[in-house]
Amino acid sequence: MSAVTLKDELVHYEVFGRGPALILIHGWLGSWRYWIPTMQQLSASYRTYALDLWGFGDSGKRPSLYQFEQQVGLVRQFMESLGITKAAFVGHALGAAVSLRFAVENPNLTARLMTVSLPLVGDSGLIQRVTSTSPSAWLERLVDKNRPDYQAINEEATKADPEALRVSAEALSIQDWRPALSNLKTPYVLAHGEQDPLVNVPEDSLLNGLNSNIHRVLLNDSRHFPMLDEAATFNRLLADFLGAEDVSQLQLKKHWVRRVR
Repeated sequence: MSAVTLKDELVHYEVFGRGPALILIHGWLGSWRYWIPTMQQLSASYRTYALDLWGFGDSGKRPSLYQFEQQVGLVRQFMESLGITKAAFVGHALGAAVSLRFAVENPNLTARLMTVSLPLVGDSGLIQRVTSTSPSAWLERLVDKNRPDYQAINEEATKADPEALRVSAEALSIQDWRPALSNLKTPYVLAHGEQDPLVNVPEDSLLNGLNSNIHRVLLNDSRHFPMLDEAATFNRLLADFLGAEDVSQLQLKKHWVRRVR
């Protein structure tokens, strides 16, 4: 277990591999742990970091740190503490929103960005879905219980402070990220599992006029966790995106997606 102290609280993280920095940020239903397959796959080419946000996993659980902007600030402070001058980011659900806001505010620190299961436009039902059922109960619905790592992922999910869930879901339930996307110059993949029951998959009409730096991907056979549901496909997509010299020429393979925008 690795940790740094920020704001007099521990921030837990794990790191695999060598190379350019890649930071992975989890969502509501767990912690750093469900990124392990992705970290293992990419660690030959990247130094992969997965951290626990405030209120999740083994990071500090002080409620005054749960506000959305505090979570965004955590990412910058984490990079400063480890001497990371620039990184690519992959964020999932809550972590997708955190990484997107970070990229908009810190373009000089952001090499590339992929968000997964981002709640793109305000959703009044999000608070209810996130808070009415425990993360562990959601995992039972969304993750194959026969996975060899299921128990470890579930144990991590139970560590989440319910207040951290509530505060973050409340903040994102009224957020519309489309203006941020219009200002984002960083190469960006916006990915969703097409069968996600937790985060609304945005309709095509909401994404009209996307900048050329933004690629939309729908993974046909994924629910809320494409990195687990379609691990090989997800990791191949991520590796190709990170390795493309000219992201504008990235060829999104047909067997990855139903629709690409």
